[in-house]
Amino acid sequence: MIIKKFAFGNKSEAFIEKRFGDRLNVIFSNDNNKGKTLVLQGIMYAIGNEAIFPASFEKEHYYFYLEFDYKGKNFKILRRNSVFSVILNGDINILESESEFKYFFDKKIHKLPEIVHRGYPKLVDFTLYYQIFFVGQDKRNTSSIFNSGYYNKTDFIQMLFSMKGIAGTEFSAEQIKDIKIKISELRKLESKIIKEIDRFEINKAVIENIKSSKSYEKYEKQEAELKTINERLIELRKQRNRESTRLNRHFALKSELKSLNRTISVGKVSCDECGSENISYKSGDIVFDVSNQKVRSSILSSVENNIQMKKELISRLDFDIEKTQLTLEGAVSEVSPELRDIILFKDEIKNTGSLNKELREKQREIEALKTKLDESNNKKDGVSEKQKKLIDIIVEYMNEVYKKVDSDGIQVFTDLFTKKSVNYSGSEGPEFYFSKLIALQSIFKHEFPIIIDSFRDHELSSIKELKMIDIFEKIENQVIVSATLKEEEYRIDKYESYKLLTALDYSSHNNGHILSQNFSSEFIKLCGSFGVFEL
Repeated sequence: MIIKKFAFGNKSEAFIEKRFGDRLNVIFSNDNNKGKTLVLQGIMYAIGNEAIFPASFEKEHYYFYLEFDYKGKNFKILRRNSVFSVILNGDINILESESEFKYFFDKKIHKLPEIVHRGYPKLVDFTLYYQIFFVGQDKRNTSSIFNSGYYNKTDFIQMLFSMKGIAGTEFSAEQIKDIKIKISELRKLESKIIKEIDRFEINKAVIENIKSSKSYEKYEKQEAELKTINERLIELRKQRNRESTRLNRHFALKSELKSLNRTISVGKVSCDECGSENISYKSGDIVFDVSNQKVRSSILSSVENNIQMKKELISRLDFDIEKTQLTLEGAVSEVSPELRDIILFKDEIKNTGSLNKELREKQREIEALKTKLDESNNKKDGVSEKQKKLIDIIVEYMNEVYKKVDSDGIQVFTDLFTKKSVNYSGSEGPEFYFSKLIALQSIFKHEFPIIIDSFRDHELSSIKELKMIDIFEKIENQVIVSATLKEEEYRIDKYESYKLLTALDYSSHNNGHILSQNFSSEFIKLCGSFGVFEL
């Protein structure tokens, strides 16, 4: 992927960067607050990444434009808030949500990996996937991924396994033996606790059900299982309803556009109130001019594509709903009279005190271990060894890159993430991220540009910086990084002397405000190429 042009703005002010080279690009300035971070974050935002702009920047008021070449095709993207418009092969594709853009990206631009997340298969979101080639300036934490919360570092590692076709888990014979021993020990504790509970004088129906560990254990498992399945079913139905509503809107829009084609072919359409012949279609926060036949035809083609994508998605959801419904019906049919008794006396059981709580905890531990064994039995042989080998290869490459940059360095990387107790000081953090991105690119051979905001952060020495630049220049991917120079570095034209390096000087920009009226006219034309006429 080669980024050709980036722009952002509105009708009053804008900024356009079209000087990118195909190889190494360094955006620099002799001071902070010159717009370097806004440009790099804006590039990522335009291709679907979540917004991580400075708090003072109000992204809601601006459009973001990105043009890039990828696998022989030219893509132009215009984003405003959650609405995306993509020009591909001359056609305008309108995606009305981040989810729609993700599925379009997966189908038309680049296949996204799939992981099991919270128990269900899921296409990874951009906020996780883009971390294989992007490092932002803020919230750096070498012990975790960026913006952890919905995703965590385990999800990132599982994504890497998925990209290599080695997803899944398995246990060695020794691990399985240890788990079985642990289950046996928990069973003994379970029996001991039940005997202790037997001393209490409570309702006989309750005591009998508690003493029957299998019944109570089954109840605990079944209650959680039914709740999980039902919540999953509700969410699937909600999602299907949302997609069905969007599909119907697409059908209605298709009908209107075709009707408009017929109307315009026999005469003019004008507004009764103002007399204007401009006809607009609004998608979220973007307004398109559909009085232009080329724009209208492109939008109609986009609607046709969206209809097909929606049909495929709804078909998959229908399959998932039917499968989940059958699972729920099967689980409900297994509820026995004994379990119903436990449900009736549930509150009374809970009031029996800490022993009952301890019993439930032990039974949950047993179920968790049994689930692990079941999952292991369903996985391919050798997966764990392949996964370990992949991580070892990545880490080994990281250490090789690190030594090339810092031959006297004392760090030895042992994993893709550091332990929470490890605190890198000075230039060690930038060196860690640099080594990691270079290693991931080398091993996965991805074609995305490597983007690092403030790549020489924390006083990276000039010698180390030169070594990084040398490594950057040797890889085939486009590289876009930013740096703030000291005054003495700036005076000697530090980056202009490199043959393969494109130096982009932002020093002349207004402090804290990169946008200006100078780019407004050109930016309005860019948006106009998407049929947008109201900024």
